[in-house]
Amino acid sequence: MDIWRWVEGTKRELRASGHSRLVALMDELPHVVCNDEHGRVEAVVPEALALARAARNPWVEVFVRHWALQSRVLHRYEAREHLAEAVALLEFSSREDTRKCPQSVCVTQDLAACYACADGPGYVSERLAVAAETLSRIDPTWPCFPCISDEYAAALQDDERHAEALAFLEAQIDRAVQAGVGDPPRFVTSRVESLLALGRADEGWALMADYEAEAAGGASREIDVELMRARVLAALGRYDEAEHAMPELDVLIETPSHYEDYGRAVVALIEAGRRANDAAQGTEWRRMIERAESNGARFLAAQTAAMATRLAVERSAWTVARVLLETLERLRGELRKPERVPVAALREAVERGSALVPTLPDTPEQVIDSMPDDPEAALEISSAACRRWPEDETLAAIHGRTLMACGLEAQAEAVLREHVERNPAAARIVVELGRILQARGRHEDLQALVEASMQDGGLRMAGLWLLATSYLKVDDLERASEALSELVELDPEADVPRQRLASLELRRGRHAEALAHLDHLAEHGEPGEADWDRMTVATIVGAWDRVRDSARRLGLEFEGLDGEDGAIDTPMGLCRVRFVEEDGARHEYFAERRSPVCARVVQMAGPRRPEHYADLVVFDAGPLNPRSSEDGDGDDDGDGEDDERERDAWIPTFPVVHVVSEGAFRCWSLDGTHPGEAAWAALVEALEAMGGVVDVRSDEDYQHDDPSEEGTLLTGVFAYACMPRTLEPTHLHARLHELTKAWPHPL
Repeated sequence: MDIWRWVEGTKRELRASGHSRLVALMDELPHVVCNDEHGRVEAVVPEALALARAARNPWVEVFVRHWALQSRVLHRYEAREHLAEAVALLEFSSREDTRKCPQSVCVTQDLAACYACADGPGYVSERLAVAAETLSRIDPTWPCFPCISDEYAAALQDDERHAEALAFLEAQIDRAVQAGVGDPPRFVTSRVESLLALGRADEGWALMADYEAEAAGGASREIDVELMRARVLAALGRYDEAEHAMPELDVLIETPSHYEDYGRAVVALIEAGRRANDAAQGTEWRRMIERAESNGARFLAAQTAAMATRLAVERSAWTVARVLLETLERLRGELRKPERVPVAALREAVERGSALVPTLPDTPEQVIDSMPDDPEAALEISSAACRRWPEDETLAAIHGRTLMACGLEAQAEAVLREHVERNPAAARIVVELGRILQARGRHEDLQALVEASMQDGGLRMAGLWLLATSYLKVDDLERASEALSELVELDPEADVPRQRLASLELRRGRHAEALAHLDHLAEHGEPGEADWDRMTVATIVGAWDRVRDSARRLGLEFEGLDGEDGAIDTPMGLCRVRFVEEDGARHEYFAERRSPVCARVVQMAGPRRPEHYADLVVFDAGPLNPRSSEDGDGDDDGDGEDDERERDAWIPTFPVVHVVSEGAFRCWSLDGTHPGEAAWAALVEALEAMGGVVDVRSDEDYQHDDPSEEGTLLTGVFAYACMPRTLEPTHLHARLHELTKAWPHPL
């Protein structure tokens, strides 16, 4: 059974019945899943589901929901959140109108994977049963045969039955060969997993040496292969090659399915002295633990916590190790087989190390002066110092900061709260506590702290700043504005809050208020960023005297600067401008600057995107792609000519903050056989007379098949036509038909 054959056949049927958008989403969904573009998955799935249901096609609904679970479970390990959906989809795919859908077989993998992600060793028997039952219903010609076989082997591996897993996978290869499968599965990374566990790394390398990730697996599969390659190379002592194969954590942090291989490879490199076991490592491991736990991947979280605890012990980060051990103990309590994550030796090591007390100087001041740069080493000293001088406010604040620097935010909050309870007047600690609450997104708790303890003098100002920042994080612009306005009233010379308030008022569309704050900053400060912001707001409201004043302050020179009134509209070079559409999509277009912070779009978007051609926009003058030394800035140590070319190649990109006037176009594509220069020119002239603009996108190499003579190619033409948005499509269609009816071939 070729699952993809029914998918392609279904897409042809959908396209013929007018469901082209659903087909496009079906094309896109597997691609974004396999490339770990999980944000895009979440954007695609709701629309695809709605369209599948509107098309009354339950088979397509199975397809969409299955691929959504592939992203959420097999890649992101979101077991807790989506177990109910996996069960519901299994029920849905077993109904009369869906059980014959070939993709329904894959749904059993989704459920098995949910249990594997939550607690792989704890659900071995259930996983083996569901995989065996599914394998009994299919044969090696099914595309899902490798997936279900991998699920069965993974369950054996989670039960530490590696020899059995290896034998099973080799038998499945033989079954596929005997069934005549043209490209039989090799199960390379799965077999190598068991070979490594059995101490047979050389055999593992024999499989990995020339192995390339399957193209169908996308970027995610490439990462799987590179991580396994790194593990095998490290096991063979080929550490330089292993390090070269390793991806960065940021590349895979959104995909916890990579964590175990990544962690094992990192540990091997640390043990070989090729990577530092330092505080930065501690931060990386905590990110993985927190993400795995929040996703409900309990065994992965516990396993990762165990490795992180051992690394913390080895670098004598006892406070961090103690917190990690507490996390590990808690996670083990949620496992069906907690013995699979041993803890006794770690507990003994942490208790022994925690009993060690660092030697401290004689006074708190000396402690503060001697604090090391390494945050974990500093944490051991600040912990001991706070035990010795529990009432010292400065030490308590430093201790809170070192806990935060080590990523122990909950512990930092607890320490500072305890200090405030003992010393309600400890202003510095109150502020530190407020910063922690703000950083952790604890908005209501921050409000309560400000109301209870931050009402007087400088504390009130600090509290207002923290509240404003917190309001902005939850996108409560009105209350953020209120907090900043009060702060500016209390201290009119507070430039940073005033600058923030001006930006906020601009976002709220309160341009006059924003301009008043920026006028104050320009009047009382040195030329700089405030002047650029002032020009942006002044351009929006047409206050050209303020635009010219700030331009002069900044030393700008351009035609029209010397005038005292009237708009500035003069060519100032090419740039790009970025629009953020209503659905969050971001698109960039070439535009011609017409003033320091204003530009007119000169690039057509095309029919598939919102059209902004001829829009006149105001932008924030801080480029999204700042010029770097690689763009030709800095010292000129080249031949001069190359540097000049590099400088010319840099085109700044600015974010649009306001549309002064819309071009009001809608874009259509014109495609067909070229009718000859005269006929094409007549068409363009007619469309321009209707208020349109035509942009030919093809060149002389663009061709079409001659419909009347097989094998003959004719010169083609492809163009965009931007027509007034008010023009009815039916009217445009009729007009195009009239203009091209005499052409030898249709447009």
